[in-house]
Amino acid sequence: DFFILLFILINFFFLEKKEIIFLGLLTSLLVLSNMIGILYFEKFYYYKIALFYKILIPLIFIFQIKKFINEKNYKLIGSMIDLSFIIYLAFILIFYGFGARYNYFGLGYISSYMPLFPGSFQIFPESIFRGDRHLMGCLAALYLTIKLNLILQNKKYLNTLVFFLITILFMFIFESRTFLIFIVIQLYIISNFLFQKFQKKKTIQLLFYIILFILIFYFFKLAPGLVGVADRLFIFHEFEQLRSIIEYQIYDIGPHTERITRFFDLIPGNYLLLLTGVGFLYSEPLFMDSGIIFLFFSFGLIPLGFIYYYIYKNIDFNFTNQFSLNLILISTVLINLLVAEFFLVSRFVFIAILMFYYSSVETKLIASEHKNKY
Repeated sequence: DFFILLFILINFFFLEKKEIIFLGLLTSLLVLSNMIGILYFEKFYYYKIALFYKILIPLIFIFQIKKFINEKNYKLIGSMIDLSFIIYLAFILIFYGFGARYNYFGLGYISSYMPLFPGSFQIFPESIFRGDRHLMGCLAALYLTIKLNLILQNKKYLNTLVFFLITILFMFIFESRTFLIFIVIQLYIISNFLFQKFQKKKTIQLLFYIILFILIFYFFKLAPGLVGVADRLFIFHEFEQLRSIIEYQIYDIGPHTERITRFFDLIPGNYLLLLTGVGFLYSEPLFMDSGIIFLFFSFGLIPLGFIYYYIYKNIDFNFTNQFSLNLILISTVLINLLVAEFFLVSRFVFIAILMFYYSSVETKLIASEHKNKY
């Protein structure tokens, strides 16, 4: 975070007037909603003041980085991102991918001992500021998917296949469902690119997905060693938890139940406060395990509508209109809204912003090169 803050301070005057007004508006709405929440619930958790930083600093970074990354420096930034992920993924592959259940350098490819905090460095004795397997898995999957899209746009088909297989390998290592989501996105991007010249493109794609689903189903069914991995990747326990809550009237039935029950834990008795928001300073949990609930309670329905209108009318994010990259962006946003609010964690959000804007510049250049050829 130190380098991000340094970058923001150096480039502060590059912010446009409309962007500064937006940041001031956002801060005012957050202060107002939090004051309402504190007065209504009569609770205040001082450590959650940090969430003001977690919300505002990434937005400032977006406003600045969209002007900073351009045709002259995007290759350097891309090389730095590539090097960072090569080192990190190599570390994960060596220590957790190759037979970690027996020793660090065995022959097995699937580890049942991936820790909750892979590749993290613990500075303080009981530090909680460490990586999370699902968060880092999501970030790694996002990188591999963006990279695959760029390689495919350059029509390097063999390299595309290699990156797809690498993504599958790390999906098994991380055992994270967000990896599975990005695998589906990669399959769609590849099939959409390959079948774009066919007259009956949609029909062929549908048949392709059906056949692929059948093959994956039988692969996991016929491989007993992958049953546990399949259970983690393909079975969505939240639906079973929701059914149990409704049927048995049991509130706490297992891990991640809060994704279903958190809304009812935090909802104010006066429903009119949902229009204004009640902030986040009144609730104890640092994370709600649901980005959409966090935003809804933090701002309220009316302020969210006003924020959307202001962004739509005044803010230009200077992002590419390339369909595949926009699909990856939308999917990442939905993961943050529905799975967990990774956007509140610095090690995720700043790297993700860098990757999206670097790839945005490159996809624009690829598109312009293709236009010049034809």
